Amino acid sequence: MDFSKFTPVESSNSRKAGGNRAAKTQPYKDMKYRRGLVKGTNTVEGRFFVSNRLFVALGLASEVKEDGTVVNAGFGLRQFTAPDGDFVIGVVSNDDAKILKMSKKGNKTKVFKSDKLEASLVQAKVIDTTKEKTNQYIDLTLVAENVSLKGISCKQVYSMGVGTAIVVDKEPASAPSDSPSPVATTLVPEPTLAAAKEDDGWK
Repeated sequence: MDFSKFTPVESSNSRKAGGNRAAKTQPYKDMKYRRGLVKGTNTVEGRFFVSNRLFVALGLASEVKEDGTVVNAGFGLRQFTAPDGDFVIGVVSNDDAKILKMSKKGNKTKVFKSDKLEASLVQAKVIDTTKEKTNQYIDLTLVAENVSLKGISCKQVYSMGVGTAIVVDKEPASAPSDSPSPVATTLVPEPTLAAAKEDDGWK
């Protein structure tokens, strides 16, 4: 893969509000995408959900003391695109991240919205934005480690493809060398987002 052709995506969204929902089990390995109504509106939008496994495996978790002091911001994600429409996701420092970046309050959610990643995945036929209230799974494939894309250091670089529903094991202590998260057999809780109702689109 020729990384010289990829450029970093400078922003992830068109600044639309996100939302929260109740915890459930996670029958997916890496990520899922789902479209639903934004709470209190008639607007439908898509959101990406990062599995608990992947969040730990990629080192995305942050360490914050009780007084709010950040011990470790953790890594974040950033999309890189090429002129031909090809794209990858890089695991980058929090300062370089545009997706899953720690907030000023020291928070980092496992759920995010990204107009540009959504558009890239639609073009690649990985997701279908005409489907609502439907879980669409995304698997990550490691394509490089410890590389620089346009001057931005990436711990790992992943391509994204159509995933399948599975059952996952408990969170790993460290990232696997060949895959973000292997298939296993025990359910773990899904990211918890407050203020969602069961009749919202985010079941």
